[in-house]
Amino acid sequence: MLKIVEQAVSIKILSVGKLRFTKSLFNQLLIQNPFDINLNLVRGEVFGFVHTDGARHLIWVNEGELRKYPLTRLLVIYRINERTELYDIKSILQSFGFLPLNDKYPSARGMGAWGLTLEEQGRLQTMVGKAEEIMDFLADKQIFL
Repeated sequence: MLKIVEQAVSIKILSVGKLRFTKSLFNQLLIQNPFDINLNLVRGEVFGFVHTDGARHLIWVNEGELRKYPLTRLLVIYRINERTELYDIKSILQSFGFLPLNDKYPSARGMGAWGLTLEEQGRLQTMVGKAEEIMDFLADKQIFL
């Protein structure tokens, strides 16, 4: 037998002064990265994230001003696993400034086939761990527009 149970749901809404945080206001926010190269939060306070137009954006405040930061690269790092191709991993490391942009790497599958140096492996493991911490922190902090 099918049973319907009522439950209360809590929705978090960000306010700016007495005004509700809207998509119009969100679209006007400046983009600024709150993380250093090792994904440590180096400035500001994180409020949560907005999921809009198929993308997630971190919402945070820097010196009293709201900012946003796309979580695209962070999500790519978060999703690295043994099936991630070497080319993608090298691209991620390059995008964070760990490797020169002009290096070309063959595509290979599997953790053992990545061909990363010990230093690169350590940086990658640190970045994946930090990305997991950040995504775990944000798990229940979605802001609805």
